[in-house]
Amino acid sequence: MNKGFVFAVAVLMVAIGGCGRPQQQVQKLGSSPALESVSLRDSHIEQALKAAGGLDKWVKTRQISLNAVVSLYKDDGSFYLTRQHYDVYPWSQAVRIIGGEPTGRYKWLLRDEDFELSGDVQGQQGSDKSEKRPYVAADLLFGLAPSEFAQSLLLVMTAPAHLLGRQMNVAAEKADLHRQPKVVRLQWSGPVKVAGRMYYRTSLTRTDTAQGKMVSVTGIRRVVFYQNAETDFLDRIWFVGDGSGTSFAVWGYDYRELEMSGIYVPSKINVYKTNLKGIPQEQIVGITIVSEI
Repeated sequence: MNKGFVFAVAVLMVAIGGCGRPQQQVQKLGSSPALESVSLRDSHIEQALKAAGGLDKWVKTRQISLNAVVSLYKDDGSFYLTRQHYDVYPWSQAVRIIGGEPTGRYKWLLRDEDFELSGDVQGQQGSDKSEKRPYVAADLLFGLAPSEFAQSLLLVMTAPAHLLGRQMNVAAEKADLHRQPKVVRLQWSGPVKVAGRMYYRTSLTRTDTAQGKMVSVTGIRRVVFYQNAETDFLDRIWFVGDGSGTSFAVWGYDYRELEMSGIYVPSKINVYKTNLKGIPQEQIVGITIVSEI
């Protein structure tokens, strides 16, 4: 198999200004566990890691940097085409999203349960002034909040490491009687048929965490991970709403090997609004990875 991401759509990419990463922040985010400290207690997670390149390669992967072409769909079926840069930190549960529009640049940062937005809005034509505004470009997303977009991207890119990391937190905190474990042991069920394919599934809920919340997405009470029974990839994730938020799902496709790390991640990602049973109703985002840097 050819390594790396080189696609025909790469011609659509242009350099995204301001993509330099502050070294201090990268050092804080770019952590990973020592291989000898990792204990695989779940056969599903073990198989997912094996399919995605192996535990040893994932442990060595502190950061994934990718460029993408993104389609943002409107209710009438039309879409807005844009470009984004992603810095994904598998073991820090973090993702940085950087983009540029005619009106300015923006940056979204999700780290565990904290979400930040920042950006520069260009002044009016003929003016050299710029305005700092935290929600710049948020209106590009139709039917999806920026935090939901970031959470979808992070989890589908890092699903094996995410679930393993949650279990490692449990193992570490059970030894401390003064702290409440963050999540319960994963319970798998299935196989069940999803879009014509067989899947095993497990879920994390809001009540599984010490602070009463699992993710930064408002109105989400449960996140369901689906493992493909044929490929072992964790390529379907369903965010189940609690009534105050929209239920949506992220699906990963065309897993490719990253040249720099040797792990496998989806090269195409779709996000859908779903009904109460998790069945996709309409696509709201389409992501195509075009290069690894």
